[in-house]
Amino acid sequence: MERLMTLENSYCSISVDPERGAKITSIRYKPQDREILLVPDTIDEIPYPEYGQEYGPQQSWGFDELFPTINKEVCSHPHWEGMVMPDHGEVWALPWKASFEEDTLHTSIRSPLFPYKLSRMITLEDNSIIIDYRAENLSNLELPCLWAAHMLLAVHEGMVLSVPEGMDRTINGIREQMGEVQSFPGVERRDIIPAYNGTGMQKYYFSAPIPEGWCALEDDTLKVTVSWVHEPGMYLGIWVNEGGWQGQYTVGIEPATGGMDSPLQGEHYDQAWSLKGHEVQKWQMSITLE
Repeated sequence: MERLMTLENSYCSISVDPERGAKITSIRYKPQDREILLVPDTIDEIPYPEYGQEYGPQQSWGFDELFPTINKEVCSHPHWEGMVMPDHGEVWALPWKASFEEDTLHTSIRSPLFPYKLSRMITLEDNSIIIDYRAENLSNLELPCLWAAHMLLAVHEGMVLSVPEGMDRTINGIREQMGEVQSFPGVERRDIIPAYNGTGMQKYYFSAPIPEGWCALEDDTLKVTVSWVHEPGMYLGIWVNEGGWQGQYTVGIEPATGGMDSPLQGEHYDQAWSLKGHEVQKWQMSITLE
């Protein structure tokens, strides 16, 4: 049985299931009564995840927090050599602590294996959802890791994905073409979402970290803008599933503290991130609906 916690105002609502990895199960734009996330019809029938399991189609919906990796990885860092970071990380498959404090929804999680704590605070400001993050290393040893937002959006053919000036080079993240450098489509840095075809999929990261950036997905009636603030910069990953993976049709906008889906791959492509001993890092992400 779900135990949803919901924030709402006259513009939007956001619902969170603390027992399901603090997954954001719904973001609804009230003026159009429109759900912006990819959400299945029968959530109640989906089993709750277990720590260490594969991230499969039953989990691939809504907005999950991914930490300390995306791809499953056996650590090679001397402090953590041989320890396993599960598929899509740990925190999506663990129950989080959750509470309301005035108009803010607080959630937090501590790893059962690695020495970190991840906290998230959600507030609403008119038509924007403000999400503040805090990652803390609880040990004196460096921890190579990454955080990524796994926000899967409801899409249709012809929607437009756009990014600001300067974000014009990408690195392919699909295994067969891993590392291939490409130009982002068009001089206006706009990509048109293709129709469902049952076979295609794309995953890429923009090559440079952006301290203050944004990415938008829009059609004729709604624009969803994801923006972030993080020093020294955030990497932006994009997942376009045209049905090639498990028949899903979605676009994932995935800001991440490190690139290329795992600490080791991030190091190989010079997009690595880590938490130094007892270090605390903070960042903010916003979702604006208009």
